[in-house]
Amino acid sequence: MKAPRWRKKILITAAAIALGIQFIPVPRDNPPIVKELVWDSPKTRSFAQRACFDCHSNQVRWPWYSHVAPVSWMISKDVRDAREMLNFSAITSDDDFDFVAKRINKAVMPPKKYLALHAEANLTDSEKTAFLAGLKKSFELSGL
Repeated sequence: MKAPRWRKKILITAAAIALGIQFIPVPRDNPPIVKELVWDSPKTRSFAQRACFDCHSNQVRWPWYSHVAPVSWMISKDVRDAREMLNFSAITSDDDFDFVAKRINKAVMPPKKYLALHAEANLTDSEKTAFLAGLKKSFELSGL
């Protein structure tokens, strides 16, 4: 049984669009580290690296699918927005520990869509407690 011509045209058009959008440039950068927190311990930094750095730092690990449109557009925007809220590689006096702690305690961070592909970022309750205690000390050590 032969497929109708209109189906072939639709498939060819869809394939051309899918291929064409791959050429739309998407920023995937890791600027230099400007100022990182003074970490209270390597363990606290390790928690941050595991659960936060892929969006909230200039040390993002860009996975293969971050190079495939339209997913690349969403990931690039999410990283840009996350860095604006808090960037562990460019920490400033405007950064607020309480803001970060509330989002972690309410399980807003890391987002569920991120955890779906990055199970290692899902901190246990005891890890969250240790991370938040260390993060608070790190903010204090950094004069924030």
